[in-house]
Amino acid sequence: MVVTSKLRNAFTLAAKWVKEHHKEANAPNSVLFRLYGLYKRSTAGACNVRVPTMLVEPIARERYNSWKLASGLTEEQAMRAYLDLVRVTFPAFVEAAAPELKDLDDLQSVKEENRALLAETTEVLALYSKLQQ
Repeated sequence: MVVTSKLRNAFTLAAKWVKEHHKEANAPNSVLFRLYGLYKRSTAGACNVRVPTMLVEPIARERYNSWKLASGLTEEQAMRAYLDLVRVTFPAFVEAAAPELKDLDDLQSVKEENRALLAETTEVLALYSKLQQ
């Protein structure tokens, strides 16, 4: 499948927003690692780096695992999954980006292939919220 310019622009907008606002949104690391993997798959292709050691480089290992997990997706699937995950995790993004996303009818609803990913992420976010209280 070909990545449309609308999809690429929406993905770029979401990635920029996450980079600038992820700390204030207080998302759990598991979600941020998942976003990292989808971002890397979308921008750099399938995972092609050495496996970091868990004891010496635990954060690098989590990033690697997330990227490796996303490597089975196409570029378009990874971008769509990234956008869906950002929409669920950061509702403020949807509000901030509404004008730019309004022409992307195909991005307005969660894609079937991303439902399991989003259901799992929603559970993680709910658990994380309880732990924060």
